Amino acid sequence: MHASLSQQEAALLDTLAALLPGDTRMEKDALRVLVGSKGFEMGRNYLNLRSYGVVEEQETAPGFFRRLIGAQPKHYVALTQTGRDRAKPSENVPTVEGSAAAPDPEPRLTSPAQSTLDGKAEAAKRTKAPAKAGNRQRPPARPRLDDFTETLGGAPRQEVAPLRDPIRLEGLAEMLGLTDFQLTPAGQMLAERRWAEGRRDSEVALEILLVAVAHAVRLDDVGMARLDRDVVKLFFAEVEKDFAHLVSAGELSGTYLAQSVGSALAMLGPDKAAQAQLSAILEDPLLGAAPPATCPDEFFLPEDLS
Repeated sequence: MHASLSQQEAALLDTLAALLPGDTRMEKDALRVLVGSKGFEMGRNYLNLRSYGVVEEQETAPGFFRRLIGAQPKHYVALTQTGRDRAKPSENVPTVEGSAAAPDPEPRLTSPAQSTLDGKAEAAKRTKAPAKAGNRQRPPARPRLDDFTETLGGAPRQEVAPLRDPIRLEGLAEMLGLTDFQLTPAGQMLAERRWAEGRRDSEVALEILLVAVAHAVRLDDVGMARLDRDVVKLFFAEVEKDFAHLVSAGELSGTYLAQSVGSALAMLGPDKAAQAQLSAILEDPLLGAAPPATCPDEFFLPEDLS
């Protein structure tokens, strides 16, 4: 037993030492599962070990654009040097009382008569009733010209039902706000449509940024604003760098990222290709109706802010 530690605290410390040998650290939720499989809980005894200085937690914050799609900080657990010195790890980690497996359920007793009845009932289920004679199958009705494709035998229509997820929308708006992009009702509608189509949060965030800037470019073209295009180009360069981590993690298609950033840089140019790219975005009824988000003030030259 460890001095100044209760029996339960000492047993938990030994368990942690067996799961975290040397300088090993482990994500807290994963460690909680392993500790639970040994019959322990990371509750009050764990908090006591932290207060004694034998266990420590380290928080790893996600990158900015990972926070944009809702990623949360992760907590990693490791033993301090004091904890490693005081622990007595063992392969046969002790378990708390009361964690034994539940006894086998009581066997069901059946009488011979009941067994016979059950057998007859089972045989009746396997026997199919013969079809009634004289029943003729009606020929299929002739399709009308105004029938849907499902009736005519074509491919079924893919109707996208609106998705209402206020918590998800609130998180998206909050994270966009960190870049001074303010989500609009049009952006909420766009996000809900894309989520209903099965698009990932990272793809939705990229599209909102792209379309919001497209509307700002259109305002610049018609003389209603003066967009600082160099600042916007630098912004998308940072977007490409940060979202590349999502590509490495398999949470975003590299092709989609390259196309989105390429489209943004193309429409910021002065040539006809920029106008073609801008028209391809804003002529879409869903994308061109209204900006999905307002751009930061830093995207515009100061004289336009008065």
